[in-house]
Amino acid sequence: GLFDLNFSLISRCIDKAKKLFEAGGDWERKNRLKVYEGLFCMSTRNFKKAAD
Repeated sequence: GLFDLNFSLISRCIDKAKKLFEAGGDWERKNRLKVYEGLFCMSTRNFKKAAD
């Protein structure tokens, strides 16, 4: 999704990953999810959310 800049696909996958993480996950996966979400926010020029 990131290479094709398919933002709707990326958004759906991040939302799905958040739901899966809430069901159970460790710190490594949480940190990886935050990195992916930050990259998505920067690619959509949402720098304020990417900084969080």
